[in-house]
Amino acid sequence: MNQYLVRVRFFGEERDIREFIQPGSAPVLDIAEGLPTDKDQAILETWRYIAQNIIYPPVEPYDYRYQEAFLRQAEGIKVFEPRVALISETRYDYWQMPAETLAEGIGDCEDMTFLGVSVLRNRLSADDVFATLGMWEGYGHAWITILKNGQARVVEPTQPPQWPLRLEAPAYVPYLRFNDIAFQEIRRGLLVGARPRCHVDVSRLKKPV
Repeated sequence: MNQYLVRVRFFGEERDIREFIQPGSAPVLDIAEGLPTDKDQAILETWRYIAQNIIYPPVEPYDYRYQEAFLRQAEGIKVFEPRVALISETRYDYWQMPAETLAEGIGDCEDMTFLGVSVLRNRLSADDVFATLGMWEGYGHAWITILKNGQARVVEPTQPPQWPLRLEAPAYVPYLRFNDIAFQEIRRGLLVGARPRCHVDVSRLKKPV
């Protein structure tokens, strides 16, 4: 089985990128149970929920978990201290699991995207809804892609809900799409190494193109 590994959490911890989509997580299910059965309405209500309950970090560029934790020596004992900048290790970003985003009520573009896709996977199939990593106006970004009638449409979780959904192209340039089951490489540039064990180098999205 192919793996698509990403290092975006503590101390170089590796996760398959699909692990960030968690439709079966208990707090995600709590939201999904209240969604309308109509798929379009479910998309809109999920978007509204994120807009009303998750705030974007107030300072840019800022990830409140960025370099969050480290071990220090205290009288010869290694002590774990959360929320202290780790000078010795550089990360591009810290990706939250959906339950973490819900618990904290704060998250940036990928955190909101993973939450939204996790909720919608309880109403939409793995062929219909994806988390997408790519470029928007020359900068690395994450958003929710809805595939409908052969068209890719955008749910932009960092903006207020709007309907109908706008087309992904040309403003959004996708590199990868994934959910809890599927993984698609749309445009080359982020995958490093050979299958079955690939790494996703999200730091390549940090620089504008």
